Amino acid sequence: MQTFKDDIFLTTTELADRWKVSAKWLANQRSARNSPVPFTKIAGAVRYKLIDVRDYEHKQREVQTDRQPGCVR
Repeated sequence: MQTFKDDIFLTTTELADRWKVSAKWLANQRSARNSPVPFTKIAGAVRYKLIDVRDYEHKQREVQTDRQPGCVR
């Protein structure tokens, strides 16, 4: 079976480890409808698409780069 990038999912624990946050923080964000990335439930378990996670991380990196000290807009 061939695996595509869109088919790779992370668990809450895997995403929490990746971002160095607690799994509880991610759960709280989901409950508050404030999840930083979309998620899905598969058989009752929360999963995050890796492609969505990477897209969010890339966008955050761009935002941080744009906000360098001394920048006047």
